[in-house]
Amino acid sequence: MRLVTLLTPLLFVAACTAGPSPTATPPLMVTPTNTPAPVPTPTPSPAPTLTAAPTLTPTPTLTFAPTPTLTPTPSPTATSTPIPAPTPTPTLAPPYAPDPRIFHVSYRDGTDKLVELRGTNSSVAAMIEALPWVADGIARDPSQQEAVLHLANVSEHSSAEVFLALLALPWMQDTDTSWQETSVISTIDSIGRENPAAALEIVDMPFLQTLDVQDLNALYGLLALSRGENLAEVLAHPWVAPGITDEKTPVIARLTAIAGTGSPRPDLLPILLNPEQTILLTRTITLDHDVELSVVWPAHGATSARATVVMDLLEDSIRMLEGFMGVPWPRPTTSILVADVPATSDGAGIDAFAIHPSRYNDIEYIVHEAAHWYWWFLPAWVREGAATFLAAVYFSKATGTPLPAPESCPHAANLEALGDGGTKIDRAWICNYTLGHGLLIELYETLGDETFRDAFRRLYTWLQDEALVARCGVATPLGEQGLCYYHAAFVEHLPKHAAITQEIINRHYYGAKR
Repeated sequence: MRLVTLLTPLLFVAACTAGPSPTATPPLMVTPTNTPAPVPTPTPSPAPTLTAAPTLTPTPTLTFAPTPTLTPTPSPTATSTPIPAPTPTPTLAPPYAPDPRIFHVSYRDGTDKLVELRGTNSSVAAMIEALPWVADGIARDPSQQEAVLHLANVSEHSSAEVFLALLALPWMQDTDTSWQETSVISTIDSIGRENPAAALEIVDMPFLQTLDVQDLNALYGLLALSRGENLAEVLAHPWVAPGITDEKTPVIARLTAIAGTGSPRPDLLPILLNPEQTILLTRTITLDHDVELSVVWPAHGATSARATVVMDLLEDSIRMLEGFMGVPWPRPTTSILVADVPATSDGAGIDAFAIHPSRYNDIEYIVHEAAHWYWWFLPAWVREGAATFLAAVYFSKATGTPLPAPESCPHAANLEALGDGGTKIDRAWICNYTLGHGLLIELYETLGDETFRDAFRRLYTWLQDEALVARCGVATPLGEQGLCYYHAAFVEHLPKHAAITQEIINRHYYGAKR
């Protein structure tokens, strides 16, 4: 079982706030028929009554050649540590599961807690030990150990009522636990420490009776409010008070960006929770697996037509990205929040990113942010370069224009000069986009589509391969880690092209000195 842990940055904490497109090509806009042009920055005034959506112009659907079967290729030269043998088809266990390295308990923390409880509160210990998934043994399952630990914490730090309500949930009687279930228990533990009454109210709501990822996203949205007064306000709201259902979870999940601790837009909270002022669109698409899409737009310039444009672009982006990557879309749910909030893929919640209302039909912007569900890795030039490159590929294929030429950056001479990438307030931050993108553009133009996509896919899968992670070394500076992965995917994996790809990579990384 794989685990998402509450208080640890999740997969998309690594993803970026997309800056201006680093290329000179203007963004491609898709506008619905008879729909006004994008409005300027919205003002927090109530939205007028929404009108019916006009007929929309379909967005272009891009297709790619089938992904070739991959076969292992020997390295042209010996290395001190051999590159891991690639598998014929990249298979990532479940594409929506959390990073397997995120564990925060040892193999005995839950077991040791049960031993302690037998002496301090034997009745609580007995109830936990009677759960089928505990009775079957939790000896070497870190996620179950963590679930037991948080259950015990609820009994000690929240209230007996919350503890008993958790035990009464139907899925607690399963013979095994999923990572979603463990995450619910740990989240309720965190909320209950601050507000036991709120935790009890949440546990009794319909959306937690059965679990999927969107339910967990909504619970994280409530967690974001738990250290302030906003949680009580939300739970007392007429739309929420009767109970959060599965139909409401896409909206509740966006509370992370709207009204979490330190959020600059709590004024949007009453609008978000008003179904007459917030547009919610949902759609299920079938790829390698079903993916639930949602668009949440809290008033201020929203129309059903514009929200549909966003939904169409999101679907088209996902289909293009999966086709180009040749790897299943890595999330079971994907959502866009259309609001003036300073958060993109790292602040709108799990499985979501935010876009400014004025950019609702900016194709490159949406593709770039969606690409971060594949490309969330450090260093920044790896993930930002890959996302910018994929947005440029989409634009090129949609418009029939050539890919842009690689660009220099006035704030960094080469990738090595970026170090770990800096922070988003540094002038050199934009160089992660332009320089990382430029490297991929030259490799793509040199190798051609099929060979490049083979190596690009290897780069993505090997960034998650434990053997290669150990080889490139967490102690190595971040920039050099990226260089190590690029060398493995584009040089060692492509021995026929090794001379030219090594020259390209070294030139972009080190500059003219090598």
